[in-house]
Amino acid sequence: MPEEAKKHADVLLLGLGEKSFPKFLEDFRKGEELSIYEQGHVSLDFLPLPRRD
Repeated sequence: MPEEAKKHADVLLLGLGEKSFPKFLEDFRKGEELSIYEQGHVSLDFLPLPRRD
């Protein structure tokens, strides 16, 4: 599927974006973005639990 998406986008972010999206933004600001950002398996234990009040 990434091959198909590459036909329609300049940059692909694959997988969860908790770490890859901030990295993309950092690279974009520098004008050095990659064509693919892929975040492998990540434990979500570092994410805070949502408030339920």
